[in-house]
Amino acid sequence: MNKEIIILVTLVSVLLASGSVYAQTISVSPNIPSTTPGTIATFTVSISGNPVEMDTIGFSITYNTSVLQIQDVSRGVLTQAWSQFLWNEVVPGGVIVGGVRFSDSPIPPQSSGSIAIISMMVVCNGCTIGELGQFCISNYDTELDIFTPQPICIQQFDFCTEDIRGPFYTEWSNCSLKDDQFRLKYYLDLNNESCCGITGLDEDCNIKTEPYKNVIEYQYCDYCTPNWVEVNHSAGCSPEDTIYVTHNDTNMCYQKTLLPSDWDSRPDDKIYSCDYCTPSWTCDGYDVCQPDDKRYCNSVWDNNNCYSQTWLDSDKYHGDYSEFSPIVCDYCIPNWVEVNTTCKTDDTVTGYYMDSNDCFAKTGLSSDLQGRPGNNTYACDYCTPNWVETNTTCNTDDTITGYYVDANGCYTQTGLNSDNNPPENNTYLCDFCTPGWECVSYGPCQPNNIQICDGVSDVNGCYAHTGLVSDEYQGNYLEFNQSCQYTNYTGPEWFNTTANQPLTIDAVDESDTSVEILSLSDTFNNFINITKHTENPENETVLGLIPLGKYIDIEVVGEVENNLGWVVIRIYYTNEEVSGAGIDEGSLSIYIWNESKGEWEVIENSGVNTDNNYVWANMTHFSLYGLYGELAPYCGDGSCNNGETCSSCPSDCGSCPPPPSSGPTGGFVTIGSPPPSSCTEDWSCTAWSECIDDKQTRTCVDLNDCNTTENKPTETWSCKIVLPGEGACAQVITPAVSPTGECKEFLSPCDVPEGWSIIAACPPAAGEQGQPTGLVIGADIAAMAVILVIIIVIVGFYLFRTRKDWH
Repeated sequence: MNKEIIILVTLVSVLLASGSVYAQTISVSPNIPSTTPGTIATFTVSISGNPVEMDTIGFSITYNTSVLQIQDVSRGVLTQAWSQFLWNEVVPGGVIVGGVRFSDSPIPPQSSGSIAIISMMVVCNGCTIGELGQFCISNYDTELDIFTPQPICIQQFDFCTEDIRGPFYTEWSNCSLKDDQFRLKYYLDLNNESCCGITGLDEDCNIKTEPYKNVIEYQYCDYCTPNWVEVNHSAGCSPEDTIYVTHNDTNMCYQKTLLPSDWDSRPDDKIYSCDYCTPSWTCDGYDVCQPDDKRYCNSVWDNNNCYSQTWLDSDKYHGDYSEFSPIVCDYCIPNWVEVNTTCKTDDTVTGYYMDSNDCFAKTGLSSDLQGRPGNNTYACDYCTPNWVETNTTCNTDDTITGYYVDANGCYTQTGLNSDNNPPENNTYLCDFCTPGWECVSYGPCQPNNIQICDGVSDVNGCYAHTGLVSDEYQGNYLEFNQSCQYTNYTGPEWFNTTANQPLTIDAVDESDTSVEILSLSDTFNNFINITKHTENPENETVLGLIPLGKYIDIEVVGEVENNLGWVVIRIYYTNEEVSGAGIDEGSLSIYIWNESKGEWEVIENSGVNTDNNYVWANMTHFSLYGLYGELAPYCGDGSCNNGETCSSCPSDCGSCPPPPSSGPTGGFVTIGSPPPSSCTEDWSCTAWSECIDDKQTRTCVDLNDCNTTENKPTETWSCKIVLPGEGACAQVITPAVSPTGECKEFLSPCDVPEGWSIIAACPPAAGEQGQPTGLVIGADIAAMAVILVIIIVIVGFYLFRTRKDWH
């Protein structure tokens, strides 16, 4: 480590000429270089103060080596002219001398500051700083020819200083039998290696200065720690519930050290309490379920029955039952019920679930929040635009532009493009006189809550003044549409289904409709909308039929749409509605709107229940439905029907025949055949009803009112659904009905297509009799009777001829 030491020397010179004494301070700074090879030291000489006049500085260095020289003497800061190196001479006897001469004129006195700074390097190859002796400096006054040989000498330079660090310690020794241990306390000179290598001096190679010498320290320790273990000196727990105990040292420390401290720590003998009998408690009773879903112990039993043996109070149970684990139970079972938010501006409704049992509020358990269904998002209509046309003033080209503004401001509220679709602008003709059209009458309220104008009037009477066609109304009344409240709407109604268990949704009070749904699997969170229209929502009608004025639009959303087995729709009516429309009640049928074809189609599997006043249809999907029927028959319509007879309506049924004679008129008598009838039965049957209590019914009417039932078709039929057993694939004719109501017979139950339902038998068609219930004597039997009479006549005639010949 390089360290600079500055040594100040005071030089006193006496000048005889003036008799004055001037103090001069000369400082010498030795530095150890680190980069110049072979250089031992650099000396910097600084002269300051109030010096006498001088022009030469001399110096000398003693040394103890044979190879030494001064190399590179340079001036530093001088107040005088440029200095000059005068000599560098090695004097025999180990002294090197030299000098620096200034300019020819001497250095003038200074009041303060440095006069000169001179630097020189001492170079020694193969020697050390320790071989240098003293450094001396003197000055010469050549001008006055006065030589002041009082040199200022520095006897010794310390070129490297020790850097003592510490103290440091060795590890403690092992503990001795006397319970003590020792360690060494020492110091380190961080410059020891560098200083010793530079100077080679003993003081730079060893630490000899107090108090940095090595010291041995001692401290207390424990060679052996007694381990006192209790020793039972009795035969066990005494009847008094006590045990006498002494102590032994398992480490035998006193025997090893003979130190009193290893014996004095021996504990005193003790007497402990004991228990002759230890109860073994088990829980034998639990309380009711608590809000944390646990049942806690409230009664215990001692399996060892100690108290009955000792009668000690300590053998009674004194705990709080908390040591026994509770039994898991369920204090509250959540019932998640979907609750809908109001319609939001993005036309969605969020369905979130709440626990109707409020279990979490009662228990605070996170388990009562698990299983909560995720939120559902449904479509809705936050705002329905009401486009109202606004007209500009009449332009110079006699036109008026009609543009539409939403009176409800829906797009401003929602920002949805679906609420920003105004109708196309209209261009209207205008004139000097602008008609002031007003709506004078409105049609019925439409399902979209709009009431359409069907009559207008010009309050300005322009046409009466001008007679121009342009002043006649050319619009389509849409500008006068007004909002109204359309009723008879049901929904949305939420429902779940259970597999193969019919579910009835009753909306008769709201829309004259009930829907019965059979789902093939369990479904959840379905909803249904049922809308009743009194006006036909579509422009098309059914030719030849009369509408009843009931149009039902059913929309179902949810998993049930893809799991339908069948759907039975019942649309109710009143006798007044049927009679007011002039419809034959028995001809009522449900028609479905076919969007792809743009027409109404009759539902084949449909019928009417005239006793309970409803029309039903069996379907497998939902759509828009309408009720249509035939014109009710009346006397004079050219058809003998609806109970008309020759006596009640001869214009349709003809005149009644004369009554038959009271006795035979002679001739042959027909054996086994009824008398010939002048009335032929003409049976007309309604469609089969839906399956109720495993039966279907229909009503059959004799259009000719013959008052006979010989050929009357059956009016009841078994429709019980038969489920085949496992492996029942025997070749047995198996009737089945499709989801659309079509009935067919298959060779075996396994041939029935998926979605068809096996039934007892296919019902007869509307004009068929079905299975006979007894002997029916009809036209065929009458013909056979006639043939039999003819045969009898021929046989009689033959016998008569034979008998005549025999006689």
